[in-house]
Amino acid sequence: MRTLIHIILIFFLLITNLSAQNYRTVNPERTGFFIDENDYIISLRIDSVVVNGNDTIYYPFKNIQEIAEECFSPYAPSWIGEKIIIKDNNYNVFFN
Repeated sequence: MRTLIHIILIFFLLITNLSAQNYRTVNPERTGFFIDENDYIISLRIDSVVVNGNDTIYYPFKNIQEIAEECFSPYAPSWIGEKIIIKDNNYNVFFN
């Protein structure tokens, strides 16, 4: 019986020290780098954050994008979209 109590005590001590990774889709504190299917490296960095009630709105940096053949815009939205809303229930809404 004493051994069982020791095992349960050790089990609860191990559980209290567990940690997990932060699996957020967008992290405004860092720049994320991704490789697409053509082996191009693309990045994502958040320019500004607005808290609207219970929702958080992230605005990524603008990108230079091709909007027509040989026509580029320096004010085009990011490759991930114009903005990202993280709702209070942890739903992520992308506007792309």
